[in-house]
Amino acid sequence: MAISDELAEIYAGSSQDRYIETLEVAHPSFTKTFLLHNDATSASRFFALAAGGAPEEFEAIPFQVNLPASDSGFLQDLQIAIANAGDIMMSELEEAGKNPHQQIEITYRVYLDTNNAEPQNDPPLKLTATQINADLDVVTATASRFDVLNRSFPRTRYTLNEFPGLDR
Repeated sequence: MAISDELAEIYAGSSQDRYIETLEVAHPSFTKTFLLHNDATSASRFFALAAGGAPEEFEAIPFQVNLPASDSGFLQDLQIAIANAGDIMMSELEEAGKNPHQQIEITYRVYLDTNNAEPQNDPPLKLTATQINADLDVVTATASRFDVLNRSFPRTRYTLNEFPGLDR
């Protein structure tokens, strides 16, 4: 995940500007895509999902994100805790749980407080929720990338039942 020079300066502590983290939580059975930001200074803010795109309204809900380590480790999990998720998100998660074959997609974007026209992390971090725990106070989730390291290769398993010509 590449970040802009301005965001790198903020992370390094050499800038007085602020950054705002956002989450996009989507599933086909959701009645809406949840667009959340964790800036406590305003109830809602508008951010463009991509450079040149139209601004979308993000709702202020406190959340904490622990980003994956940028080392050479194999696990690239994102830990998320969303506070005050409320009844609306709870009912949506229950509906999504009825169809476990479709994954909940989580997109993490970072914006500058002074620039909402494009995310400062390019490309935005797109992950799939692998584990979700929810109660009325907090929703915690683990999101990870598609695990290509633990997939079999070749993907097709050639067995005698499916390919009897293999038996010689």
